[in-house]
Amino acid sequence: VRGLQPKTPIYGALCGLLTASEPRFAQHLLVEFHRELQDALDDHATFSIRGYCRFAVELANSRVLTVDSALDLLQDLLAVRDEPDVLPARAEWFVCIVLDCIALGGATFSVQQPDRFDALLEGARTICRERKNAPKAATPSLLLPYGEATKPGEVTEHIDALFSLVDALASDSYHWRSACLIAPSRNLSEQLEGVTPIPLPRVNVPAHSQGCTYPGLRRLRLGASLNARDSDVQMRNADGSDKED
Repeated sequence: VRGLQPKTPIYGALCGLLTASEPRFAQHLLVEFHRELQDALDDHATFSIRGYCRFAVELANSRVLTVDSALDLLQDLLAVRDEPDVLPARAEWFVCIVLDCIALGGATFSVQQPDRFDALLEGARTICRERKNAPKAATPSLLLPYGEATKPGEVTEHIDALFSLVDALASDSYHWRSACLIAPSRNLSEQLEGVTPIPLPRVNVPAHSQGCTYPGLRRLRLGASLNARDSDVQMRNADGSDKED
């Protein structure tokens, strides 16, 4: 769950199948899961927190965990933004986790708890819009992939990329489903139909303390540059000059 996070949907579906054959499995699983999640929050283990939150959503997709419990967790993470004098990096990092989980669980949340999910989604959207409209200092060239040579629009911050993904999935074109998001629990709906979801106790999100750091990721947008380069090559080669091997 922590080391191979892209496989989290598979782990969640397997837990659903195990619960369908042995209901007591879910009880033991959630006791241990709650302990591990709270420990990760207490230790500020950012990589583990992200993995466990994704796993919570997949457990809800597989009917092991109640949808209400998964939404409670995401709401608690989103509420970090309302802490007094919260650090922008802290608020944005937790919003990234929420957006990541919304992408994974949107299909389930929108059907089983549409009102709560809409409120959560609108809260995340509001934060992203306010962030976009707020004045921001220029990123130091030392932190850019090509230093001072990095062009505007060539780098996208992780929170902006996630917001664009969630906005697209919420549209009528996708309805929270995409071939890019594996969802084995949907293909196992008949096997999981008899599983009774179990609630998870609320966790405590500790306040910021000295020494806590928050990942700030950026993504390169190379597609436009490569396409432009290919177009330049084609134009140069149209008259037979500047041939490339």
